[in-house]
Amino acid sequence: MKKDPELGAVERLTAGLEPPAHRDILVRCLSGTLSPAVALMQLLIETEDASAVRATVDEVTRRAASLSRATDSLLRDRVDDLTQLVVENEPGCEKIAGMLRANVDSPAPARSVEEGIAFCEKLFDWSVQQSEEASVALYSLGNPQLIEDVLVKHPKMKIQLMHMGFPYLQETKAILNVYPQVYADIAGIDWLRPVPEFYSYLKSFIEGGFGKRIMYGSDQMAWEDAIPLSIKKVEDAPFLTEEQKQDIFYNNAAKFYNIK
Repeated sequence: MKKDPELGAVERLTAGLEPPAHRDILVRCLSGTLSPAVALMQLLIETEDASAVRATVDEVTRRAASLSRATDSLLRDRVDDLTQLVVENEPGCEKIAGMLRANVDSPAPARSVEEGIAFCEKLFDWSVQQSEEASVALYSLGNPQLIEDVLVKHPKMKIQLMHMGFPYLQETKAILNVYPQVYADIAGIDWLRPVPEFYSYLKSFIEGGFGKRIMYGSDQMAWEDAIPLSIKKVEDAPFLTEEQKQDIFYNNAAKFYNIK
């Protein structure tokens, strides 16, 4: 079987890079399946060392200088994009690496919903104290309009927006309006947000005609009471018909996931 020229070039650029986790991330980035921004963040999370990340990217850049085949031009562009991102954001990378090394986050499950929410609030406040830009980044990365390029390139791809795009109400509705293959779930906001706020948000989608593309979700990871709380809020919503409730709980997801 004939080998893909681009794959061969990616292998030449990443061969022998250590640690292996770095190589795996870079292979996906240079193959075009992982954006440079996400690749950079994954490299930082993996090492918690901005200098090590810079050294790895510099090595790939050095190797890329030897590429001369016409088929390698796109690959060189990807290397350039990653290199530029690292160079232009070096101070930010150092700050992020320091935040990761602080080990403020914890994989241990919270003992209750209240404890979990309190921990998330504490982590958010701490992140903002370390960097004022963190508050902007944490929110802006949830804007559903960020996926529009993907929707344009892959018009048949179904996409599920988590948390119904909260708090980006208008942006989420705009995406749903233009792209019928996009659905949204109500996970998290159906029990974390105050009842009036959740109902107002959900009602806006119903009135916008998106009732057939809203799916139930709980975002339950360690808090068992999240499921009954979220179900009750949907069942008690005075503006939902029984048909709309069944659509949210089952019918819409069955259509999205092709469940017969």
